[in-house]
Amino acid sequence: MIAETDRVTVMVYHQMMKPTEQLHGVWQAVSATISGQVLADAELRSVRLTLTANRFTTRRGAETLFDSTYTADATKTPMEIEMLGSGGAFEGKPALGITSLADDTLQLCYKMPGYPRPTEFISPDGSGAFLITLKRLQPGG
Repeated sequence: MIAETDRVTVMVYHQMMKPTEQLHGVWQAVSATISGQVLADAELRSVRLTLTANRFTTRRGAETLFDSTYTADATKTPMEIEMLGSGGAFEGKPALGITSLADDTLQLCYKMPGYPRPTEFISPDGSGAFLITLKRLQPGG
């Protein structure tokens, strides 16, 4: 966890980075809705997302839920993200989404391969949309 005294330094550092580099780091899920169904806090506590220059990995404890390469397009508003599955049933298939980053809070809305990219940060019943809010645990680089 970043000490409060270091928070300003980290914020300045992030402002100097390219928008896509600001996504790098380890993130903890704080809320999630999947196709209209809200996940319980107990389910979220162990969910982590690690973003590097080209990897998007979601884990629950030691279990890898989703591993992919990804690209992000910061010229779009909201920023668009495309995750390309690297194993299992989703290998080579794109999951399309949008992201929003404010300080150390990342909001991500995406749909699994075969669904169109969401255009809003919503996850209505039956939509297939994953809407996740995450807090940064540690910065990436």
